[in-house]
Amino acid sequence: FITITDDEESFGVFLPVETKEIAGAFSFKIDSLAPRHTALFSLDAIQADETDTSSFIGIIHAPELKVEGFVINDQGGNNNGRIDPGETANLEITICNEGSSEAFDIHGLLETGCTYITINQSDLLFGNLGAGDDATNAFSVTASDDCPDGTVAKFNLLIEAAGGLSETDSLQTFIGQPPVVVLDLDQNRNSGPAIYDAIMENGVGAEYYTSWTNDIDDYQAVFVCLGIFWNNHTLTQEEGNDLTAYLNSGGNLYLEGGSTWWYDYQTSVHDMFGVEGAFGTLELNNINGIDGTLSENMGFEYSGDSLYWDKLMPVEPAFVILENDDPQQGVGVAHDAGTYRTIGTSVEFGGLSDGS
Repeated sequence: FITITDDEESFGVFLPVETKEIAGAFSFKIDSLAPRHTALFSLDAIQADETDTSSFIGIIHAPELKVEGFVINDQGGNNNGRIDPGETANLEITICNEGSSEAFDIHGLLETGCTYITINQSDLLFGNLGAGDDATNAFSVTASDDCPDGTVAKFNLLIEAAGGLSETDSLQTFIGQPPVVVLDLDQNRNSGPAIYDAIMENGVGAEYYTSWTNDIDDYQAVFVCLGIFWNNHTLTQEEGNDLTAYLNSGGNLYLEGGSTWWYDYQTSVHDMFGVEGAFGTLELNNINGIDGTLSENMGFEYSGDSLYWDKLMPVEPAFVILENDDPQQGVGVAHDAGTYRTIGTSVEFGGLSDGS
């Protein structure tokens, strides 16, 4: 990124311990697209047939533009903070300059591959941004009437500035009511974010909460993370009753907890999983799927919390879908009750790493 345009200077005769300073002794040009980084220079001091080489570093300053975040402003619609089918809303995107020098004449170009979204204003100016500054602009977008609830809309924002600077950042949101909610009650937050990310990456809309909400009836599936002792949450009778009512209305429930199946007191919802719990050993290593089930050919190394977890035994028609290999003990059970479906585990989704 650096071109030296003047690489030689005569310093003349030096007296003992003399220091000389020559202004403009050397010159170089920095490429306009150079990123912020540290550059290493070397200097050869030549006297007759003797050469002494030294080095120094220089900090190359440059802007670095990123999307800091976005909010959905649908005050012209139903004002519920999301884009609903048939609604026009503003995607208010904030970009920031995380670099160490100013960026000039910034504009953003918004694009999407979602066929249900029309971008009404795609190219907007953000002006100049000094180091550490941010700016927000509103892109008008419209979701079509036939957009299915929970559709994940992915956007790319091309950020360009003077001097040929160009960065692309991505963002995504869902349209309408998302079909899934993740209730992460684990104090360690080991699984909730991983479950949420996996759902969204598979093109399904989801919402994420770190506290209990009674408003679960509108979701097609509910994921509840309770954690592993001693940073776990014990399901209360009221919460269990809420989940029971949800399942009785035809819901689908995933419940994860190391001690909720045997050690903790049982709620009304536990009987709906077809699980008989017992005290498990302290070692969890490799977690495998079961042939003939939805987890066939799955294999994971386990690195989640494993202090005090319950082993799980199915009560027919429920069946094991995840099993620790040594000792061989069930750690995940699925149950299709016809009117509702459940999966119960005593291991953490966030602790499963893909095996060979």
